[in-house]
Amino acid sequence: MEDQVVLATFASSIVLGILFIQLAHQLHISSIVILLLGGIVAGPACLGLVQPQSFSHEALKTIVALAVGLILFEGGLTLNIREYRRVSREIKGLLTVGVIITWLGCACCIRFLFPQFNWDFCFLTASLVIVTGPTVIGPILKRIHAKKNLSNILHWEGILIDPIGVFIALLCYEWMISGGDHAIPLLLKRVAVGVVFGLISGGLISFVVRKSWIESDKLNGFVLAFAIATFTLSEFVAHESGLLSVIISGFLIGYFFDKERFHQVKIYKEQLIEILIGMLFVLLAANLDISSFKNYGWQLYAVVLMLIFIVRPVNVFLSTLGSQLVLKEKLFLSWIAPRGIVAASMASLFAMRLKGDVFAQNQVQFLETFTFCVIICTVLIQGLTAKWVGRSLGVLSSQPSGWLIVGAHKAGRDIASFIHAQNIPVFLMDTNQRCIRQSRKKKLVTICENALLAQPEQYPQLYEVGHVLAITSNESLNLLICQHFKKQIPDAEFYAHSDKEQDYYNVNIAKPVWSGLPVQRIISLEDNEHKIVKRKKFAAKSDKQKRNVLICCDEGKIYPFLPENVSENCQVLQYKQEDVSVELNLQEEAVLYSDAKSLKSVLEEMLVQMLEDFPQISSESILQKLNEANQENVILFHYYDIAIYYYYHEDFETQKIGIAKLENPLLISNREAKSVFVVLSPATFLQRHLETSSDLLRFLAQKKNRKGLRNAKNQNELLQLFF
Repeated sequence: MEDQVVLATFASSIVLGILFIQLAHQLHISSIVILLLGGIVAGPACLGLVQPQSFSHEALKTIVALAVGLILFEGGLTLNIREYRRVSREIKGLLTVGVIITWLGCACCIRFLFPQFNWDFCFLTASLVIVTGPTVIGPILKRIHAKKNLSNILHWEGILIDPIGVFIALLCYEWMISGGDHAIPLLLKRVAVGVVFGLISGGLISFVVRKSWIESDKLNGFVLAFAIATFTLSEFVAHESGLLSVIISGFLIGYFFDKERFHQVKIYKEQLIEILIGMLFVLLAANLDISSFKNYGWQLYAVVLMLIFIVRPVNVFLSTLGSQLVLKEKLFLSWIAPRGIVAASMASLFAMRLKGDVFAQNQVQFLETFTFCVIICTVLIQGLTAKWVGRSLGVLSSQPSGWLIVGAHKAGRDIASFIHAQNIPVFLMDTNQRCIRQSRKKKLVTICENALLAQPEQYPQLYEVGHVLAITSNESLNLLICQHFKKQIPDAEFYAHSDKEQDYYNVNIAKPVWSGLPVQRIISLEDNEHKIVKRKKFAAKSDKQKRNVLICCDEGKIYPFLPENVSENCQVLQYKQEDVSVELNLQEEAVLYSDAKSLKSVLEEMLVQMLEDFPQISSESILQKLNEANQENVILFHYYDIAIYYYYHEDFETQKIGIAKLENPLLISNREAKSVFVVLSPATFLQRHLETSSDLLRFLAQKKNRKGLRNAKNQNELLQLFF
């Protein structure tokens, strides 16, 4: 019968843990809230489904220790030292000055209200509430839409403070259990053993994997087995050194693994850790003595309130001295610091290990009770009031307006640059390293990640995203990407390219865009292909031109299609189809029908349109040289009744072509001209210049084209000739 109770408790804790975590995800709240409340309800105090007492003390302690070890191993994997170097000054302040203030301030509060506890114990207890953690911060940030700088600070504080807090807690714990005259030698021994085993384990795993001695499908099991072995061997050599060893081992693996292997291990560990966290917290919550929350009287809750209303604000204000944060932003940061899974698991583990040692039962019980009280109060109070506080302080942003473009190919980069030019946040995501490098050269924010794995808890940029555009070459993958992000950022709008009709497409997942366009051709464009053109004050003359629009900006709003009834100031990126009459880098606004009476006036009209993308270049200097014709860098020749100018300049980044049909023929260099072509080229574009000349002359060599140019009566007829 006893065996059945043990089995039922073990199975129930796993099943209920997973169910509670899924429920929390559906409700968009921190899973720790549901796990704690659900564990208490499922425990002996209520339903009795989970009976932690059915395990022996040593068995339960071993289960908890191993689970905590694997949780900290996964935490070591995610500790990215490169990210620490890139974070802002405010975050570094919170991770250094802030950590010390929280630790010392909380210890002083405990000592003041509980003078029966010695300083060593106060420092150990205070070290457990240093950490915040992404598992509790993430759901809050996802729900409230705080300003970008505040979201970044809270996000990175939660991620990077975990290992720092755990390390301090381990040192305090080992200092306490060492005790007496041998405290320092024993502490140094435990730290040395943990560090050495962690370095050997992490280095050995990294070496073996880099040599490809382990098959890819066996990698996850291999790493898990080594993590357990590292923890166990370290514990055998020096008791209480195992936790430190797995943190260091995980850190080295995360640092030295290539991105593909790292993601493979990380995904597996995240899934395993989710099961362990669910099981662990159901057991711990069921094992809590509810009466202990009354035993310590008002002093317990006073310490918690002092931590929330005194220690955290002092932490924030001193850590951000001299920063750009204003008072209201500092007040908001002071309010948000919920504690989570790492604090609870470490507190329970330490409490179990300290039972039966030289420590009084009162101390052991306080350690666990205080930590869980801080967790419950901060998660519930701060989590539930975060949006109201943020709105009252005016530090929340409106509905996110940013764009996430999945696919950093040339089309994706051009679209991202177009959106960025409108001062709207835009982020590219891809795993292709070449595309990533090209994007970053254009100063675009780019995330190198598998879009099916990315989460806001890892990439805080996603908190700014209100629109997702999936434009990979695989249409089914685009749907899966939108489906994935719909769970992560449910309030966003989702778009994906489709070659099929709308009624075939799953519009419940994403709105189809670019139907009827050669999407595979667009996505495979090379950097030297000028098939995507920007048009200002766009006015579509045909259904084909409307269909060719890739992205549109009208009155400050972005659309991955051309909406109805756009304004006259609408700007678009348009794909230039292969059946354009002439292969030139030609834009509609640079094709003019001019009634000018002089060459200078004609050239002025043309340069206004052609130099819109080059505000740093003076049109006056170019105009003077073109007007005088035979100047340096200028070539003029006549072809029938057409005058063609070529002008070279080192400040041009790309080639521009302008065409003007003259209502009134003009004399240019003593020859009558009824049309004027102007080609502006970078000085280094010799090959491109030859290709343009060839294309242009081939077009003009056809009698029907010259006749069409000569007979055009307005701009529309000109556009039909060239497009």
